[in-house]
Amino acid sequence: MTDNKGAFKFETSDNRTPQQKQDDIVKKMEEDVWNIEFEKDIAVAKAKYPNKKLIFTNNLRGTGLRSFVCEYSGSGDEGMVDEITLEPESLKDELMPLSGYPSPPLKITEYIEEFLCETLLETFHGGWEINDGQHGSLSWDYKTNEIEHKFTQLVPHEEAEIL
Repeated sequence: MTDNKGAFKFETSDNRTPQQKQDDIVKKMEEDVWNIEFEKDIAVAKAKYPNKKLIFTNNLRGTGLRSFVCEYSGSGDEGMVDEITLEPESLKDELMPLSGYPSPPLKITEYIEEFLCETLLETFHGGWEINDGQHGSLSWDYKTNEIEHKFTQLVPHEEAEIL
């Protein structure tokens, strides 16, 4: 019969000082508070999104735009729009007549980029431009008024095996 007395032995020695233990507890509590606030901010942004999308798409409809496709990519703390195609293409240099939007007039492509990167992606895919990142496309059609998002998250995966 095998003796398994030591099989579930746990290390109980903790070489930290009482102050170090207290500092670790405070640090963990601060991280927890930050995470709770972050989750609240995301929930608020998601609740505000339908109204922001409605303003955005109504402004686009007012220009005669019928659809757009926006290709984007991000990694290493940099995110960018690679290309925006419009239907009709002749609107690409037109300035937006903005309603419910606080910035000065923008080209339609700048308006689309700002909304997609600063509102949509940050609300639903915060961090899309960080580390290995994410790339994808966002498309809108005035008939459905839906923004379709196709994306790939680039997640590092490492394995090791001995054969």
